[in-house]
Amino acid sequence: MFQPSWVSLYCVLSKGELGFYKDAKGPASGGTHGGEPLLSLHKATSEVASDYKKKKHVFKLQTQDGSEFLLQAKDEEEMNGWLEAVASSVGEHAEIARWGQTLPTTSSTDEGNPKREVVERRASGRRK
Repeated sequence: MFQPSWVSLYCVLSKGELGFYKDAKGPASGGTHGGEPLLSLHKATSEVASDYKKKKHVFKLQTQDGSEFLLQAKDEEEMNGWLEAVASSVGEHAEIARWGQTLPTTSSTDEGNPKREVVERRASGRRK
């Protein structure tokens, strides 16, 4: 199993996608960390990584293709905020898809919600 090292990054949740950047200036420049594409949260799941004991406030994000990311927040409140924001974004986009709407949409968890913009990405994706 691939065991990457932990890296501190600036993360932005916007329109059902998660972007990883070197710092807060990254989103404005359009360049993601390592040139990685934005991570689609379509059908993604997130939960507290209760089985991960090495660090506190860690949650995992699993994408539709099975990639798994471990992320660490600064505290429990921020971690819970991220879990809620991800779940809300996934749910809203699933509802839109279910109704067959093809117009561009925004989410209540998108850019207008600044309180959930920063979390540290602590691992590269792991594939099972």
